[in-house]
Amino acid sequence: MWHAAARQVKAEGELAPNVEPRGTGVNEKVYFVTINLMDENGWVELPTITPNHIIQARRIRHVMTGDLNYDIQTCPKFDGREKEYLKAQIVRISRSCSIIPNNKFQVKKDDDEGADQNPQEVEPFEDDNIPKFAYNEMVDMGCWQHSERGILNEGRIVHMEVEPEEGVEEDKEAIMKRVVAADPFETRLKPISADRCEGLDKCWVLRKIGDGTHYAHQYKEGALVHNTIVNLRSLVWPGMNHVSKDGRVISLYLGNGLKYTQNEFFPKFPYTIQCEPSDRVEENEPDQDDLPVEAGNEGENADEQVEES
Repeated sequence: MWHAAARQVKAEGELAPNVEPRGTGVNEKVYFVTINLMDENGWVELPTITPNHIIQARRIRHVMTGDLNYDIQTCPKFDGREKEYLKAQIVRISRSCSIIPNNKFQVKKDDDEGADQNPQEVEPFEDDNIPKFAYNEMVDMGCWQHSERGILNEGRIVHMEVEPEEGVEEDKEAIMKRVVAADPFETRLKPISADRCEGLDKCWVLRKIGDGTHYAHQYKEGALVHNTIVNLRSLVWPGMNHVSKDGRVISLYLGNGLKYTQNEFFPKFPYTIQCEPSDRVEENEPDQDDLPVEAGNEGENADEQVEES
């Protein structure tokens, strides 16, 4: 079983053009994993992943072995080892299941004509416009929203810059608009109640734990308190749980790193086929008259000749 921890880092050296460097995109955080929480020297940093790792991880199902250098053999093929696959799954889970109350941030909107109709930048609410988030909002899934930007189909958080081909007179901005239209961003700060997954009636389960009765606050006059704790559990990524009390959220994932699916047939990739053995030289079957006479048969023939004489 892998235990993971994350931290934000600065960008690194040169990478492939389509790879988002450390500190940005799917590599915004660096994760350290271990199989023994009591070993302080056993934490291993997971490598930078490519968009191809994300795309291929979506197509396969692999149960972790605990060996970061394990060569994954699946069909379709995964171009990497278990450490790249583990990083890809952690990023997918984090981007899909990180949630916050709806009174934390708002989307930056530009009222000018031609402005982006699906802006991705967010900002905190002003003090005078913070929405109410009390007991009734805490137990309403419509008041919980995704905090992270979703991963695009191309395996990145933002689209890769596309340059016009040589000899083609086309504006770069027009090309990027076509790219975005083919692979649009998810709605920023989308409520979790709007999540959809094939085969599931709902993607989240909300459970209230504890006494929901409101009591007068001991020190604040006119204020009410309650002892209810809310548990939000993801059905898309089984094992992802959020626990909330008074707007504070703690998240914990205990699972096998596999997303819910109705298709459980994922055959293992066949091993490398060995070369055919070299053919032997074919010879004709010998005639019986040409067979050599065995030593024992020679003695018997000699005795027969003596008796005849």
